[in-house]
Amino acid sequence: MGIFNARSAEEAASAFPKIVHYGKYSRLAFDKGRNIDKKVATAERGIIVGFREEPAVVDLSLMKKLTTLTEAAAARKIVYLGEYHDRFSHHNIQLQVIRDLHKKDPMLAIGMEMFQRPFQPTLDDYVSGAIDEREFLHRAEYFKRWGFDYNLYKPILDFARREKVPVVALNIRKEITEKVSKEGMDALTDEDRKELPRETDFADEDYRYRIRQAFDQHQGQDEKNFDFFLQAQVLWDETMAEAIDEYLRNNPGRRMVVIAGGGHLASATAFRSGPSGGTASVHDHPE
Repeated sequence: MGIFNARSAEEAASAFPKIVHYGKYSRLAFDKGRNIDKKVATAERGIIVGFREEPAVVDLSLMKKLTTLTEAAAARKIVYLGEYHDRFSHHNIQLQVIRDLHKKDPMLAIGMEMFQRPFQPTLDDYVSGAIDEREFLHRAEYFKRWGFDYNLYKPILDFARREKVPVVALNIRKEITEKVSKEGMDALTDEDRKELPRETDFADEDYRYRIRQAFDQHQGQDEKNFDFFLQAQVLWDETMAEAIDEYLRNNPGRRMVVIAGGGHLASATAFRSGPSGGTASVHDHPE
């Protein structure tokens, strides 16, 4: 908080934009926008500096090979595979894990953040062979709704189609998250609300802190409302969680590999980012 004293509105307007560059000073004086005086007042506590948290380290002796991970994951109900969406290496590893798990248990399904729930019939038709790839991409509105290079995901979808592995659309419809991020939950229509997850938790402070960090990294974030951004992210994550849960409850003999951005997965216990930035974890599904 500061007190601004100026001879005229013009003097204030010329000096005000420069204040942000003088954060440590307690008194400043300007003349026609030019700084002519600056002082740092003494204080008993001095200048408060926040140190970073203790850095995380990796014990190289504990690092495991991919085959060891898939062996451990083979008995789990859900395996989460995080990614940077534009990294070929991450998608290549995802495919390797999917292949290995499928060899061990063909009752595997693939959940994908990249597809929104209303387009599940389109995914089903493509995996079953009822439609070709061109029709699939058109009906799924892939390039409108996701946009990352389809060739990164094509080998995974080709494998699913060839082996008839179910692919589950996990995400909420894009129109809903965009509307909420701009105008908040109150902007949703009754029809929109029919697509919302049954349970949403907007009171998780740890989650709010993580989303705030992501929000602050985006350019132009000052033009957006953080609460609306948070609401949209909660709907995104809660919808994916509900989609996973519903599928596994309706298909009790199935296991699932979940493909999603590492940011959606990084907060769960036992998730760890590897040197390439991806995330891999195994997880038990609550029966």
